[in-house]
Amino acid sequence: MIIPGLTSITFRNLSCEEIAGLARDAGLKSIEWGGDVHVPHGAVARAGEAARMTSGAGLAVSSYGSYYRCGMDDPKLDFGKVLDTAVALKAPIIRVWAGKIASRDCLPAQRRAIVADLRRICARAAEAEVKIGLEFHRNTLNDGPAETLKLMGEAASPNLGTYWQPPVGMAGREALAGLRKVMPFLLHIHVFHWAGSPPERLLLEQGQSEWREYFSAVRQSPGELHTLIEFVKENAVESFQSDARVLKKLAAEYQVLAMN
Repeated sequence: MIIPGLTSITFRNLSCEEIAGLARDAGLKSIEWGGDVHVPHGAVARAGEAARMTSGAGLAVSSYGSYYRCGMDDPKLDFGKVLDTAVALKAPIIRVWAGKIASRDCLPAQRRAIVADLRRICARAAEAEVKIGLEFHRNTLNDGPAETLKLMGEAASPNLGTYWQPPVGMAGREALAGLRKVMPFLLHIHVFHWAGSPPERLLLEQGQSEWREYFSAVRQSPGELHTLIEFVKENAVESFQSDARVLKKLAAEYQVLAMN
């Protein structure tokens, strides 16, 4: 089941109330709350408020989008604070980052530290019945489909999965092949359409054909799959509203495919 939603970092300049209202009015079903502005790491009371606000708007909390980077030993960002915030938010998934070094540039000792930390936080999250989802992003160990599969094998944690998003600058067919490879571990998808050189944010409507193929590819995915609008053209509310209409249409088409 595809659930259309929004990640709050799309509009860092708006309040939680405004974010929830936008998502509700656009007919979306869920929100991923970001850990930098809207629900800061360690702000447990704020997380509780955001959870109630989300539920009050008739929406689900899809996940907590943290900025925890595995293996970095950041004294300002203890995973315990991240986990406590996610639990108060009632988020079933915490999004984290597999370090901050591209897989091809990561030294063996650095990789071991990232993987060891990933195992550690997965174990802690499992105690709270929370999953860990890796950001699928350049300059991390999770920067490509082959790298995702390798990292999943190394971490070997049953509550670990990955997000996916089309790599910027990659052709749709190549991106689609990568999506199919990570399907066994797929948790959520970040939705946006960038094109051109240098890449620019465009309306999702202009990327409908590619996204229709992406959604078709994941129709065999078990359970719920939140598809979260992330970047919108010119950071404009009007662009978001347009993208939400397209996303809902694609999700409805997917449901028909999934039943056939």
